[in-house]
Amino acid sequence: MHIYYATRGLRGRPYHSDMINTDLFAFFQGKRMRTIPSAETLRAVNAFPKCDIDMGEDTDSEYACEKGTFYIPKSICMGEVVNAGWAVDYYFVVLCGDAVELRYVRWDCPWYETVGRDTEVTDPAVIAKMERTLAMLLDANKPRIPAPVPISHPALLSFLTLLGVADAEALAAAIGRQFDDPLVAGWFDGGWNIVRNENEIIVPHRTRIRRTRREQTAERTIRRPDRVMVKEGRAVVVDYKFGLRENPDHRRQLGEYIELLREIGYTQVEGYLWYVRMERIVSIDG
Repeated sequence: MHIYYATRGLRGRPYHSDMINTDLFAFFQGKRMRTIPSAETLRAVNAFPKCDIDMGEDTDSEYACEKGTFYIPKSICMGEVVNAGWAVDYYFVVLCGDAVELRYVRWDCPWYETVGRDTEVTDPAVIAKMERTLAMLLDANKPRIPAPVPISHPALLSFLTLLGVADAEALAAAIGRQFDDPLVAGWFDGGWNIVRNENEIIVPHRTRIRRTRREQTAERTIRRPDRVMVKEGRAVVVDYKFGLRENPDHRRQLGEYIELLREIGYTQVEGYLWYVRMERIVSIDG
């Protein structure tokens, strides 16, 4: 369900709360599959029985047709039927640039006649109902991470031996000792909302300048950190190192990962180099 604006930009006052903010859109942006709670589930908590996420390729863009040219922002909508299945009261959380606003529109006419009819949502009771709906939507799409399995020295030793690690016994013992460190144990405790192991971070907007021709060309930047964990806006990146010496390039590489996560939108980012054989952890500010 789209909300249509005549022009790009905020139509009212920006809105921000612990629940309703730009983090909502960051949460859903990277999800290919999204789960919408059933109407019965939503009604059970006095939330709006209809809701949807409008963040497809045709959003944050202009739409031209015989009725004119309109702007379709990214939005999260919710609502309920008010009569005979035709008229629907829709409430939208709308992303405009780096701000969010709340809009209401009654759909009881063709879509192009709704343009300009939307109004700002200010009723605290309605906003509370919107937040209940969003809480259910977030919960339905929250990653379900299985409980961690306690590390087993025999299993770890067997795994390292199968990999052909020459010092498997010593390495297994070193890893086991380091799991007594609350910092290391916390990386694997199952309490993170998002965990990515050796996943690519792609930043398509970087540019480079060719030396032979003075022009800028688009270039995808791809990095593959060993482990990235995210919880409540906090991102932690860990790079494993199995050598017996520190290398300045390790710090530079991890600094790049931290900077890329900040470019993506995370403001609280921590980085660690884990020298496993040396039993040493180095914190990097980036």
